[in-house]
Amino acid sequence: SALLVTLLLVMRQWRQAIFACATLLITALANTGTKQFFARVRPEVLSDPLTSYSMPSGHASGAFALFLTLAVLAGRGQPPRMRLTWLLVGCLPALAIALSRVYLGAHWPTDITAGAMLAACVCAASLWTIQRGEELKAMPPRVWWLVLPAMVALFGFFALRHLPHAMLRYAY
Repeated sequence: SALLVTLLLVMRQWRQAIFACATLLITALANTGTKQFFARVRPEVLSDPLTSYSMPSGHASGAFALFLTLAVLAGRGQPPRMRLTWLLVGCLPALAIALSRVYLGAHWPTDITAGAMLAACVCAASLWTIQRGEELKAMPPRVWWLVLPAMVALFGFFALRHLPHAMLRYAY
């Protein structure tokens, strides 16, 4: 999230950066607040149980917020069918992350549903707010040539860095 917002600021994409920052930050804050409100206990299938609350899933809300933000930015300037296609494509990695949380026993299915809905609502509200005066413009290709490789590299780094620990933690 921080990398995306930073790259948008460096490339002087001010309104896109405000949209991304608002969506990602408000989703994180709302997730924390609603966890305290619901105070739902996690499933008891892990050998080393997590102590934080379960609902909504932070992984699901964070993943959906990030990938929906990228999908909305990619769909700017496209016809409505392409915008919908970008949203559906953006939901695929987020859905994979969310479903992995249920598979690993860290969340109930309703937790990931609540996280996804929270992120989608915040993304829609942020987009509506930023577009009240003027429509959000499409980003030039040079911005995408910076954002996409940087995001893929960062995702790859964190995935490879945390994979051995995750494999040990969730070994059944």
